[in-house]
Amino acid sequence: MGAPHRRTIYIASLEAHVDRLHAQLLDIGLFPIPFDKLDPFKGLNSKTAKVILNVVREYDVLLTVTLPRVWSPAFSMIHLI
Repeated sequence: MGAPHRRTIYIASLEAHVDRLHAQLLDIGLFPIPFDKLDPFKGLNSKTAKVILNVVREYDVLLTVTLPRVWSPAFSMIHLI
């Protein structure tokens, strides 16, 4: 598999992940974000964006592993609202 094909798969996967994150944020009322709150991120370079994505991914994994075990009743109530 060549680099162009891998890149296409990677971009599609990344877009799907962002769509899932947007849906989760919308479900809990944290999306859409007002444009004025995005001003600090203007001019974000790719290296910084990669670091942010890695932190978000690690946080997402932490929530997936920890929340259902530790906060199961509260977590269930959030989804009922």
